[in-house]
Amino acid sequence: MRIRGRRAGGAGSPRRRWRLAGVGAGAVTMLLAPLAVRLATGHLAPTDLPAGHPPPARPATSPPQPRMETPQVAAVEPAPLDSPGFAPGACMALGPLRGNRHRTVFLDAGHGGPDPGAVGSTAAGGPVAEKDATLPVALRAARLLREAGYRVVLSRTQDGPVAHLPGGTDAGVLTVEQSHADHIARVRCANLAHAAVLISIHFNAFDDPGEGGATTVYDPSRPFAADNQRLAVDLQRGIVAALAGHGWRVEDRGVDSDEGTGGPALSEQGASYGHLIILGPPAAGYLAEPTGMPGALVEPLFVTNPGEAAIAEAPAGQQAIAEGIARAVQEFDGGR
Repeated sequence: MRIRGRRAGGAGSPRRRWRLAGVGAGAVTMLLAPLAVRLATGHLAPTDLPAGHPPPARPATSPPQPRMETPQVAAVEPAPLDSPGFAPGACMALGPLRGNRHRTVFLDAGHGGPDPGAVGSTAAGGPVAEKDATLPVALRAARLLREAGYRVVLSRTQDGPVAHLPGGTDAGVLTVEQSHADHIARVRCANLAHAAVLISIHFNAFDDPGEGGATTVYDPSRPFAADNQRLAVDLQRGIVAALAGHGWRVEDRGVDSDEGTGGPALSEQGASYGHLIILGPPAAGYLAEPTGMPGALVEPLFVTNPGEAAIAEAPAGQQAIAEGIARAVQEFDGGR
């Protein structure tokens, strides 16, 4: 995503990349250095989901963590949800593994396929793309929630867009219209899932590699705004605590409104909308049917901070974030 909260940076600071992050319009990243991306076209079997990457070298202050593989998704119910317009591997429903709370959680792994999101690097120089960290976090959180009795619907289960994009992309880059369509597809998937709660998983970025910390965003304009804020607080507290429990103490940047956040919009409509599509209210000609459940967007780390990028890439770091998300959902659900 993009930096939020205090120290938003000053004019004239050098940029390694330009991110046209339409507040609500989605995000298209223009890298100054080329980034190879591939639009997945095959339908991944549930047992073929990618395993986690081996953890990178950690900062000296971080305790050693065991290698942890990304859990594979099983028992798809169905695969995918019965609706046209989704890409292969998108909008997949997963049944509970233990018991049944008769509650559905929608997990959105931000970006994917031709949209890498923010791109940073570890201290060792290894690149970390936002899309490659959000997916394993979502898969791990899905596993934990299913073990707690929840049905989980994932916006994507592989490296690809959520929306079916006829005709492919323009030189491997999403157009403004395609970016908007992909965000609308995520909204539609959440609504088709009849989810009780929505969590969109992203990572933060900024020009200054020293900038770091965790933040969670919610929309205060919805009819269920109080639940949005309560969910955001639970997620923020849960993620920060889970990272600390694994030995990583990151700055707690708190919760923030999605109103007026982000960089330059991709369109005039996006500029005037002033919200994130995944969380925001309806807007004529732009977002006909918004998400119909409490939701929040988490940004646990900055991938442009080398130390935090290493955590985001490490399976143990991804597991910690997933644990924080799963605990927060159960805390939120218990307080309804």
